[in-house]
Parts: sequence; structure tokens; C-alpha cells
Amino acid sequence: MILVTPRCPECGEPAEGSVDTVPGVALFTEAREDGHVEYSGTTEVCWDGQTSDWRTEHGMLVQCAAAHEWYTRVVDVVSTSTGKWIVTLDNEPVDGEEYDDRKDADAASVRQAKKMREEA
Repeated sequence: MILVTPRCPECGEPAEGSVDTVPGVALFTEAREDGHVEYSGTTEVCWDGQTSDWRTEHGMLVQCAAAHEWYTRVVDVVSTSTGKWIVTLDNEPVDGEEYDDRKDADAASVRQAKKMREEA
């Protein structure tokens, strides 16, 4: 995965990770007959539901160590159901070309990221 904007536009520090949402259930204490409940102070987290914050037109939300957030387009290489490799931009195929060799797809992804940076 290649971040098109790998450094914070505000401070210049590199992205340290993606801003994700992790679902959870904030548990109640035992419910009374009248339906009254209180929060117990415990949340059960569902790690399998973790998702990165994506915006189709802007890419993925990332954050630097100074807690500044920005969207960056993301170039990646993914395998297809036929065992080929394709280059994607923000999870969408870029040029429709399929590669037999992962190294060729990686080289194409670097060219795509460079192109995106030049256009920015």
C-alpha cells in the first residue's frame, strides 16, 4: 500500500496509522422492572468490525504522531480470483491491466503513486 500523501500537510511528520472505527456494545447494569438501566462502565469491543475511514473522493483518513488528520489517496496491489495482480486506487482498479507477477504489479503501483503525486 502506498500513501499518495504520506506526510502531514500541517507539520510534515509521516502518517503513523489510519483513523479507524471499532464497534462496541456499552453494557448496561441489570435492568429494573420499569426498564430503567444504567451504564455499567464496560464496553465489549468487536475487533472484527474494525474499519478504516474512507471517502471515495479523498481516500483514507490517516493521522500523524501530533494527532493531525488528513485524507490521502491510496495505491495498492491486490490479487484477483484468477491469481493475477491488479493495481488499485482507493480500492478501485486503476487501469484494468492484470499482472502475472507481483513484482510487475508493485512497479506499476509505484508509477501510479508517482503520477498521483505529480498531479496533486
